[in-house]
Amino acid sequence: MLVVLLVGAVAALASASLVAAVLSASATDAADRGRDACAAGADAGLRRLLEQVRWGLTGESASMTLAAEGGPPAVGTTLQVRPGSAAADGTFFSTLELSAASSAGAARVLRWLTALLRPGVLPHGLAAAGDLVVLAPVEIGACGVYVGGDVLGREQIAFEGAVEPLLAPPDLLYPELYSATAVHAAGAIYTAEGEIHDLPSPTLDTDVHVGEPYAAELSALPGPALLAGLQRHATGPGPALAGDLLRVDLLPAQPPAEADPGAGLIVYVEAGARLGPLVVAGRREPPPVACPLVLVIEGDAVLGGDTVAAPEEPACELNGAVLATGDLRVDEATRLTGSLAADGMVIAAPLALRLDEAWLAWPPAGCREFEVVRRW
Repeated sequence: MLVVLLVGAVAALASASLVAAVLSASATDAADRGRDACAAGADAGLRRLLEQVRWGLTGESASMTLAAEGGPPAVGTTLQVRPGSAAADGTFFSTLELSAASSAGAARVLRWLTALLRPGVLPHGLAAAGDLVVLAPVEIGACGVYVGGDVLGREQIAFEGAVEPLLAPPDLLYPELYSATAVHAAGAIYTAEGEIHDLPSPTLDTDVHVGEPYAAELSALPGPALLAGLQRHATGPGPALAGDLLRVDLLPAQPPAEADPGAGLIVYVEAGARLGPLVVAGRREPPPVACPLVLVIEGDAVLGGDTVAAPEEPACELNGAVLATGDLRVDEATRLTGSLAADGMVIAAPLALRLDEAWLAWPPAGCREFEVVRRW
């Protein structure tokens, strides 16, 4: 009888131990699932936050709480972005500190990310994916000229602050690629006297004759997916568009109410039934009176026209970026703080283009890319 009792006791203890082990394993498995779900939620939250900033839906200082979703276990996430410290390399690009805190039951995961925000996605500076023909004076400040084909009329291009051929201010747009402002082409660069590398004057310009490696990529037009994204986040031109004429001074002065006030305004003009180029005219007020404008044009475009400008004033002026997926012609005097890009470009009237510190530090929505500096 004693043996039977002992055997029963041992069996009971074994059964209890097994139950405890199963419960412990179940609890551990549940905790692991909770941590894994939180980690996935935090990582997804950071990606979402970067996209929000990219398209101007969130400013440089913001926090948001996402409703619990998924499960089991359901994961809730809190996101925050704030300005980071000044870039260590002395550039004007901004840094952002992003964090995501995800929780599910007792599980909690924190993620932090430091990102360098800089102009990108679209071609920037003065950029032509094909050839650039310069027939009138062009003045460029703080950036270079980036061309995927040939450049004709190099003698018409001047850079602010350049005092001699080999002494020019730094290229603030691509400082890691180019030390000074200059013309860079995947093809050849010509003046009225011939190809620049056949002439006796020294030059900072680079082209196919010296193995220029970056110009084709920097001037390439965005693909269909990015154009679709720009169109999706764009505001319609409304009454500012009449037939083939777009008046930039009649576009909304500020971004939509749901966007960050500093985001800028994206306007996408489809080719539609337009037979000729879109004529872009008018003078848009600078920030803060009017926000920066990102103007994307399907097909060909002409800057300047159908407007009477005061003497010594440009016929077309804006702060932001202009991209034409076809050819672009500057037909009347134009002043641009930001970028001008097209498939091919002819400059037949004076053009002044420069990037200022504010534009470089906080480019308009749709013109932003991020380099992850630190993640933990």
